[in-house]
Amino acid sequence: IGVSNFTVKHLEELLRSSFTIIAKATRGMGASPVFALVPMPYEELTYPRGIDVLVLAHEAGFLTIDMRDLYQGHARDELMLSDADHHPSAFGHRVIADRLYTELISLPGIFVTDP
Repeated sequence: IGVSNFTVKHLEELLRSSFTIIAKATRGMGASPVFALVPMPYEELTYPRGIDVLVLAHEAGFLTIDMRDLYQGHARDELMLSDADHHPSAFGHRVIADRLYTELISLPGIFVTDP
């Protein structure tokens, strides 16, 4: 079943509105909103449905992290739990954690170093 243009338009509006509300609430708590696009190991490197969620998140005020290339250089079978369960394995979670940490520490103002 394909996604109609009508549905895509409304999905984009819903995402835009949700991101804006979340970013505003996050800043209201004194934190910086960060959106990381972390694909599942079986997903292709392009986001489906023609919506660029990174652009929408950035426009709403999020700092964005694009990790669509996260699994390059790794075999999918070492990243997933099994053929029946495509969630990340322990190794897959390590790959995610290492990259996310690297990305987060490179963003300005995310980690407070002074007490």
